Amino acid sequence: MENCKEQNKKTTCIHPDLRAIYNNMPENDMVLNAETAVLVRQSIVMPEMAEIGDDPDLVVTRLSIPGPAGEIKQYIVQPKPEEGKLYPVVLDIHGGGMFYGTAEDAAPLMAEAAKKLGYLYISPEYRLAPEHPYPAALEDCYATLLWIHDHIKEYHGDPEKIIIMGGSAGGGLSAAVALKARDENGPRIAFQCLIYPMIDDRLDSTSKQITDNRISNRAGCIGMWDMYLGGLKGDEVPYYAAPARATDFSNLPPAFLAVGGSDPFCDETVYYAQQLMLAGVPTELHVFPGCFHAWDAYGAGTQVSDDMYSIKFHSLAKAFEWL
Repeated sequence: MENCKEQNKKTTCIHPDLRAIYNNMPENDMVLNAETAVLVRQSIVMPEMAEIGDDPDLVVTRLSIPGPAGEIKQYIVQPKPEEGKLYPVVLDIHGGGMFYGTAEDAAPLMAEAAKKLGYLYISPEYRLAPEHPYPAALEDCYATLLWIHDHIKEYHGDPEKIIIMGGSAGGGLSAAVALKARDENGPRIAFQCLIYPMIDDRLDSTSKQITDNRISNRAGCIGMWDMYLGGLKGDEVPYYAAPARATDFSNLPPAFLAVGGSDPFCDETVYYAQQLMLAGVPTELHVFPGCFHAWDAYGAGTQVSDDMYSIKFHSLAKAFEWL
């Protein structure tokens, strides 16, 4: 098939909207490990975010909260507060394979969403692997959830209307926080939005056989999980580290999940959605054919990326109907 190629057991196809972008993506055969992770961090340049603070319709706040291993930086974007009004809260956890990324990485998207939906967005600067393997990132994200419940009213947020959301590693951490909150009778989460989540350390799914080194692939998955798990193997891996290992999916928040058909996380995302549905959790799943990992970022402005954002915003806008 044109624009598709064999990847061992997996045939990888590229969506028509993304082919020109894919063809210009560099090939990368670097082995991802603790040493090369530093190089990856140094090579990633995020856009300048300062201009968001000049938007008269938004308030941007940077603060730190107490965490299990010291202060956790937080980045908050919210509509300009109206007296007496509380805004729904989105705990937006950044991605980056558990080893890179910052709380402000998604600042432009948080700003757009805050204005479009009228929600308060808060993003934690959680500790990163390999220096801080599991459970550091989860502990920081869960501590942020607890802080939101106890303190977000001070910032005009509504602690009774909390959404948890993230992409890739952020999606995996969001799923883990939802599980932990359920198990520990923690703050109620109204909705979980999991975008191509990193939730399964096992490498036996068909989608994990992708070897194309222009896009997220099997080798990258091995490196990310090795760094995050810090030596945990097989049955030692708890489902808080890899939520797809959970056996009880009941009493979890209603969910929205989205993934590309050419993403190594495709199979585990579909599986997770199926398990939520079987447990009676209201669940919406979208699989975008021919889309590789993080296509919405690489292909910003393409129709298939705009489609994903539109569907996601629609789901978030209706999230509290399940309360």
